[in-house]
Amino acid sequence: MKVRILTLVGLVLILASYAFPFWSTYLSSPIFGYTRQVYIKVMLAGYVDYTPPDALMQLNIAHHYVGLPPLEPEKMIELKLIPLLPAGLAAVYILHMLGKIRLRWLALITYLALIGA
Repeated sequence: MKVRILTLVGLVLILASYAFPFWSTYLSSPIFGYTRQVYIKVMLAGYVDYTPPDALMQLNIAHHYVGLPPLEPEKMIELKLIPLLPAGLAAVYILHMLGKIRLRWLALITYLALIGA
């Protein structure tokens, strides 16, 4: 019974993760003689939020400065796959609650998802 309750709590937390940023970063760089602050948040719903609005352009200028190619979020496969991870994990939790997957497989799949394997 405790395992089912914990599984249900885990499922609710996984589904709640769609409402919060999956990844965020704060960048500060004095490349142009002043400090430029950039906030980037990646949401599980599949969009990227940049603050200020020209943050991607500024980040691409910094990339060019150090010899990296520009970032193009439309072409980044990672941003398309990010929403699938919690959805797949939620499906595994539901299958466990229905008795289709044993606890050890649930633990292994959860562990692999958490370490990013």
